[in-house]
Amino acid sequence: MLASKYIVNFFKSKGIKKFFVFQGGAIMNIINDIGSDKSIKYLVPHHEQSLSMQVDTAARLKKYSVGLVTSGPGATNILTGVCSAYYDSVPCFFITGQVGRIHIKKNNKYRQLGFQETDVISIFKSVTKYSKQIRNENELPNELEKAYQISVSGRPGPVLLDIPFDIQKK
Repeated sequence: MLASKYIVNFFKSKGIKKFFVFQGGAIMNIINDIGSDKSIKYLVPHHEQSLSMQVDTAARLKKYSVGLVTSGPGATNILTGVCSAYYDSVPCFFITGQVGRIHIKKNNKYRQLGFQETDVISIFKSVTKYSKQIRNENELPNELEKAYQISVSGRPGPVLLDIPFDIQKK
């Protein structure tokens, strides 16, 4: 099973029936699997910031929500909604797409190596209960469950996983 399909099935097993998605190359594999599954729905807002605010609102109303956006500016545009969820202790899950692992910079002398590569984890670390970039497809099942449990345990709040494009296709 592709990692992208595994991610969709993971959230379905948690009772998620609607996803908030915003298109982009670095997240298209997961969005394709969401769109292909007739048992779930998805909503596409006009902007990533709108998406994050909708995820926050839906989680307040339905107890949990999931949003997915692409890399670079797509990821940074969700910051306002993530902050809102964090400050108000709203449990929700964000997934950001990322460039393939081969294009992730290993040398801090460069701003970026891959197109729209952004250090999402550094940006979101202070406004999420947990944020991690997936580096190996084998860690995906444990990290999905870990992040989900962290988001709903204790004082709830948002979590974020940054998933490189090539891992989504594994």
